[in-house]
Amino acid sequence: MTRPGEQRDGSYGSIEERWRDQVRKTERDVYGAESVPSAGSPQAAAARPLDAEAILAAAERFTWAVAPLSERHWPLSTSREFLDVALRAVKDDEREGYVARLEAFVERHRARLEELLRAYGPGSKPASHGRNALVGQPESLVICERMESNPFLNRSQ
Repeated sequence: MTRPGEQRDGSYGSIEERWRDQVRKTERDVYGAESVPSAGSPQAAAARPLDAEAILAAAERFTWAVAPLSERHWPLSTSREFLDVALRAVKDDEREGYVARLEAFVERHRARLEELLRAYGPGSKPASHGRNALVGQPESLVICERMESNPFLNRSQ
């Protein structure tokens, strides 16, 4: 039996495929298998919207944690898609003041994030093999913040 994202030969698909598989798993874990809200559903509409542009702008201000635009793996449009998915993990009661929370997280973990970018971001040995494409992307800061703030979100109940 294969795991989500695993190919029949035991390898894994592209990072985009693995990301989509993980997002679907997270949505099932958070909302339940039968009740993942669609974009237009009342459950999704009830959630306070987050300003993705303000969040991206905040992430871009941390130049020591984000790779220069010319070195990033994906264009801004793809970054926005990943960001939209990552922001689904922000619970309704965490949405107010999220930009400030993200900024505080990045400042608090500056040394770790600098090392992450240096060790795994564009120009690193792992990146030269096409791995760790999210490292250095601005949305990776949101993903790291979510992993720190809610580490059990991706685990089955």
